[in-house]
Amino acid sequence: LNTTIYTALSVVLILPLSVVFGLLVYQREVAGGTALRTVLFSTYMVPMIAVALVWSKLYAPSEGPLNQLLGLIGIGPQPWLSSPRSALISIVLLNVWQQVGYFTVLAIAGLTQIPGSLYEAATLDGANGREQFRFITLPLLRRTLLFSAVIAIINAV
Repeated sequence: LNTTIYTALSVVLILPLSVVFGLLVYQREVAGGTALRTVLFSTYMVPMIAVALVWSKLYAPSEGPLNQLLGLIGIGPQPWLSSPRSALISIVLLNVWQQVGYFTVLAIAGLTQIPGSLYEAATLDGANGREQFRFITLPLLRRTLLFSAVIAIINAV
């Protein structure tokens, strides 16, 4: 059951985030797109042991930065890794942080395959950005998202 929850949460968080970040990086008018792409993909390149060490320090019960931030707003320390419920969420967040860069690169690859003329025609027809995303981008990213979902499930299991 925990594996199913972990896998489902990971996929449900990774795919939309990767599309959003992919759109941010792919858009020409966004400043720092190349830097954002580098930062996002570098999380995937870091060895898992290093990721585990860094996140274990972030989740540390007393001296961890997350609990210190919560203390500033009046919330007591949380048992990030010692409580079964919060441990599952904590591990999902770690997985999402590490994997979203890789899937962003896949989303960018899918976005580059969408002809710009479709967006130009939609603009001439009066479609706004949301309509272009819903009726052009999402349908044409369907194969990329399906591939990404399969790989995300495999990575999570």
